[in-house]
Amino acid sequence: GGSDDGGVARAIPLAKALLKRGATVTEDDPEAKDALKAALPQVGVAADLRKGLAHAYVCIVHNDWSRWGNVTASDFAGMRRTVVVDGRRILDREKMEGVRLVVRGG
Repeated sequence: GGSDDGGVARAIPLAKALLKRGATVTEDDPEAKDALKAALPQVGVAADLRKGLAHAYVCIVHNDWSRWGNVTASDFAGMRRTVVVDGRRILDREKMEGVRLVVRGG
């Protein structure tokens, strides 16, 4: 975990923008799921990271959960395209070989 109201506040406009463009949005944030589902019922909730990424085109990391430091390229293996946007600069770049990593934010 590790989400807070700020994380939900960032997630909602991001999800809205993606939905408006026709994207299917799935989230993996057990602490924010109720608030996100209340605001945007069309957002899917993943049972875990790998299930949430199955067949995804992009993964956007927008919270600073400590667990992101343990994620490796193999966690993204089920994606259609392994494009990961690290908006918190939290992913270990050395563990991301084979992933198209776009680092933003801070």
